[in-house]
Amino acid sequence: MTLRCDLFLPGLLTPKRTQDSAHPAQTVLTDLRKLMRGASEEKSASCEATLAEQLKMPVLAEAAWSAAQADYPINRQWFLVEPVQVKTEHNAIYLLGNAGLSLDEESAQRLCEELAKMEQESHWQFTMLAPHRWLMFADKLADVQTVSLAKAIGRDLRDTWATGADAPRLQRHMTEWQMWLHSHPVNQARAPTEQIHSLWVSGNALSVTPSAFPWSLVYSNADWIQGLAKMRGVSRYELSRLHGTNLSENTLIWIDALKMPFAHGNREQWQQQFQHVLKTVLEPLLNNANDMFDELYLHADNGRAYVWRRRERWKFWRGAPALSIATEADES
Repeated sequence: MTLRCDLFLPGLLTPKRTQDSAHPAQTVLTDLRKLMRGASEEKSASCEATLAEQLKMPVLAEAAWSAAQADYPINRQWFLVEPVQVKTEHNAIYLLGNAGLSLDEESAQRLCEELAKMEQESHWQFTMLAPHRWLMFADKLADVQTVSLAKAIGRDLRDTWATGADAPRLQRHMTEWQMWLHSHPVNQARAPTEQIHSLWVSGNALSVTPSAFPWSLVYSNADWIQGLAKMRGVSRYELSRLHGTNLSENTLIWIDALKMPFAHGNREQWQQQFQHVLKTVLEPLLNNANDMFDELYLHADNGRAYVWRRRERWKFWRGAPALSIATEADES
């Protein structure tokens, strides 16, 4: 049997913020091939699309799998709700995300609980996973297609609104939440630059059970990946457990640390997170991969999957040059 590891690194791209707007211009690491010399390349979709394809699902059910990790029933219509900031510019309203939004657990819990009371008549329920990440169970939102926060940041809100027959109902509620937040005491006590402008909703009501799951071991700090593995009854661990582990099963590793810094265009935070991932996960894993796997696929989120096979002896890593920050997109 061929032992394979799929290492997903969404956001393994160079973040760069443009000079004339609040949203980032996306570039990729043009010297990725130097760092990972010895690997072959295959065309690939985004990390999310590639994972969905391997699970044989139309889209990922991130909200439902987060609910599963928190021991909530998954046979409901779950959505993620995330506090965000926006910026009006010329004739557009850009979603800034929440990178600069400091929100403590007490304030977030208060907002989440009061929002749940406000939506009692709608039979919508809310629970907090983390200050910047809430769950919503919403009845009668079966036909809604949404855009994730990471993909919506930096774009005009009009291009990222939910679609589908039930989307107008969701949009009405989101508008009400925006007005409620504007005058809420939690917001009034915050500095103008720290105020929460809106709540971003993402998720779907499609099937949450994958038709396939080719791994028997999962490592990730992402709650939704942990929930997916839990739902499938697969052994799952946080990334810290990778150190010194001799992997001998088909393994899925999902690292979310670069995703939001890239989406927000935060170059400094992206570099810090990358160096941490490099030292704690990538170097230890890749230096010992020849003793563990027949194949390793690095899904880099730039339209390429970098593939190493045992016969290539994994010489690409030792002595590899440090990553440099690209200034132009990888056109090839």
